[in-house]
Amino acid sequence: MEEIFEAELPGVGKKYTLKLGEESTLDIVVHEDGRREIYYEEAGKEPVIITLSDELARKVGLILAGAYFKPTPVEALSSALAGRVKIEWIRVGKGAGRTIGELDIRRRTGASVIAIVRGEETIPNPSADTEIKVGDVLIAAGKLEEIQKLKELVG
Repeated sequence: MEEIFEAELPGVGKKYTLKLGEESTLDIVVHEDGRREIYYEEAGKEPVIITLSDELARKVGLILAGAYFKPTPVEALSSALAGRVKIEWIRVGKGAGRTIGELDIRRRTGASVIAIVRGEETIPNPSADTEIKVGDVLIAAGKLEEIQKLKELVG
């Protein structure tokens, strides 16, 4: 469990310290005039310092608190999809040199290729005429058995 340590800084304001791991900390100094200074320190590296006005700090606080956008936790998505849909990353081996259409992936496996990662490039929503190359990583969605068929086809 993360702990937040609070310290008075006479004539300055308050300091809040969060230990983020074995070798990193986040210090937030709230000045009497409303300014916030955020210090991120990691062992062996120069600290990163960010200064925010009172107004901007309050806006950032609202963002962090979820006032503008509340993400759905991965656990909630996983439980909603449990047993129904699986998303898998599959490295291409034997299916290379042919297009998605030539391999007839959707009909043969039931899985859908939703993206291809090729080195530093990502190809979202690849079309049927997209060639699959050795070393590509297919990001596919489908039922467990469909994903397994796709692994057998291209893995």
